[in-house]
Amino acid sequence: MRALLAAVALATRPAAAGPVAAPLDAVALVVVTPGMERPAFLPLVAALECAGFDAWTVEIPPDAPLPPEGADREVAVWIRAAAGALRAGGRPTALVGHGPGATLALMAAPGAADAVVALGPLLGPPDTALSRFLAALPVPEDGVDLGAPLAWGRHDAATLLLGSPPPPLGRLPAPLARDGQRWLAEGPPLDPAAVTCPVYVAAAARDRFAPVESIRGPADRFHRATFVRFGILRFDHRDPGSADLLSERAVLGAATRWLCRTLAGRTP
Repeated sequence: MRALLAAVALATRPAAAGPVAAPLDAVALVVVTPGMERPAFLPLVAALECAGFDAWTVEIPPDAPLPPEGADREVAVWIRAAAGALRAGGRPTALVGHGPGATLALMAAPGAADAVVALGPLLGPPDTALSRFLAALPVPEDGVDLGAPLAWGRHDAATLLLGSPPPPLGRLPAPLARDGQRWLAEGPPLDPAAVTCPVYVAAAARDRFAPVESIRGPADRFHRATFVRFGILRFDHRDPGSADLLSERAVLGAATRWLCRTLAGRTP
């Protein structure tokens, strides 16, 4: 199976990082957001493993052959193929993602996933001054180094969007960068009606990449959506930002409990 998954994207099965609950007869495939480094997702993978899921990650190689137009849809096809290969084993399979990776997971879900966990997904145009600034930047043909400093006024854009310090970032291929700019300006090419499986959507109070206001309304368009907001009105101990959705224990615990109930009918 590993060879089949590697044919469409780089898919790996990390080792468990802590005490593991009784194994679930279910699979969780974590989508590593293009342009972000895999270590940023290890706390999420560990939480899934510790809850008993057979957790895998899927990431798109930086040098993957992408079409100049529609690269986002092509990546969604690859993710769908990876999820389908795991699901072919007969076990319920969930797609899990963060930020744009969560959006790609939703795009890939039809026919390939039994549930989706979307942490801070981009569901509509954020319509902020910073998003408009990013959408208008020129995109180099060799891609965009997301880890390089990018000033927006007196601030670093990555720190504003993701938190301080931002998670490990890498290079985003040019076709995906241009698609990302279209997402920021117009929203992603996502059809909520096509996603018929249960969906868990989490929003963070201080997420400047996918603000709560840009998530709450579109989340209701999914047939079977559970929306959870972390921060402020939930009386959390602090207001999380985008990157906190990948590491905050309260966020990971709530998401894995929902996924256990949804796919296995039990709470860890």
